[in-house]
Amino acid sequence: MHNHGFAPLPDRHHQSGMEMQSSCIALFLEIKGAFPNAVTDHLVHNLKKLRIPEIYTCFVKNLLTGSRTKLKFNDYTSEWFNMDDVIGQGDPLSMILYLYSNVNLLDMDEGQKELALGYVDDMGLVSTMDTFSQTHAAVENMMERRGGGFEWAGGYNSRLETSKSVVMDFSCSRTMEQPTLVL
Repeated sequence: MHNHGFAPLPDRHHQSGMEMQSSCIALFLEIKGAFPNAVTDHLVHNLKKLRIPEIYTCFVKNLLTGSRTKLKFNDYTSEWFNMDDVIGQGDPLSMILYLYSNVNLLDMDEGQKELALGYVDDMGLVSTMDTFSQTHAAVENMMERRGGGFEWAGGYNSRLETSKSVVMDFSCSRTMEQPTLVL
């Protein structure tokens, strides 16, 4: 868990005496086809980076390498096909494995005015600043910078489902200008 704290309350003071920011933006995104698009090598790399014991990283690699399956519904049964770079959605470990798979996405925030949140195939980017223009610029930067959301999606065989994206601006000010976020 990050040590970021934010409270989008203007003209108030935190217990430490630090003035709070007056605007906040939250961008919510969905990762399309999260489980079938997971890249085993990236997952294993992330497990090692997080110092997960080698016995478990080897187990995960063996679990996800060389798998095959058939699809069966109604009176139809498919031929066997390979499932390389796939976290099986019905597997009890799938939720945990995908959390480790996208951990780099959650590390892209920089500083106390940015926060990246995620759970499985949903992510949220939050920024608090003085104005909405600043918060929008910060979220655009989180998506577009090196190591940001778009670069992560391209390197991790993932697509962001932009049609399901939601942007929310928060402020106690009724007069603050609210620009459009364009990514």
